[in-house]
Amino acid sequence: MASSGLCFSGQVLFFGCFIGASQASLPMASFSDRVAIYAFVEKVEFEPSKEAAKSVKIWGAFSLAEGRRGNYYRAAKWGYLGFHLAEGLEDKCLTQWKDLAAVAKTGVCVGFGSRRRQGGLELRHPRQKNAVTFPYSPGIGIRRIRNNQYAPVLSLRSLPRPLTPAHGERLIARKSRSKRPQQRIRLVAENCRDSSDDIRYLFQIHRSSGESIASPPIKAGEGKTSWELDLALEPGERVKWNVYVMRNGLARAPLASSSFIIVDAKR
Repeated sequence: MASSGLCFSGQVLFFGCFIGASQASLPMASFSDRVAIYAFVEKVEFEPSKEAAKSVKIWGAFSLAEGRRGNYYRAAKWGYLGFHLAEGLEDKCLTQWKDLAAVAKTGVCVGFGSRRRQGGLELRHPRQKNAVTFPYSPGIGIRRIRNNQYAPVLSLRSLPRPLTPAHGERLIARKSRSKRPQQRIRLVAENCRDSSDDIRYLFQIHRSSGESIASPPIKAGEGKTSWELDLALEPGERVKWNVYVMRNGLARAPLASSSFIIVDAKR
């Protein structure tokens, strides 16, 4: 039986697609959502200072509007956004930046920015530096979102966070007389905000050779979930790993990614 709800086309969320009767259905949206950004904010960095800020970096998990009209949103990702004061709207920008800082790490989902005026946003990876800043559009203000079943909010609540190995971490290759020694790798992810009992976590490893390895569905741990496996890894090899959640046997994007590098013990 088909149900209207959340679907993922690449990295875009949209309504009205078949997702299976076992998943909770979402209402069909016929309106154009004016909000540019839905987010769980973790911190706000003011430059040069909070009281005299000319720009900010807003860190957290974000689902960004796709297009200047409609209700399409990209799948949630971790990262940060850079903004600078919009000419003629300086006071509104500063007020909203402080409001966003006030909800940081509270677990409150917020919507902000104007979809029509905030196009072309670029979400930066947490380890990327020198972010391009965009003029901030105050839109209709900061909105606290309570509907957990709304597509971009559901995406945000379904997003786990890769913890270890950290992105770019260097792991020492295991020494052994064997030509291809096995090395124990432990992947750890912070659980997503959705704590439903039927949530399961799937990990994937993608090697430089093109080989891919997937975990079985893993029940959530206390705050964190992990998977261990033995791999024969070569010095210089870069390994990408992903984690995402599934419910009732059906995958639930978004997918969170990280990578690590194997280095020789002599380095």
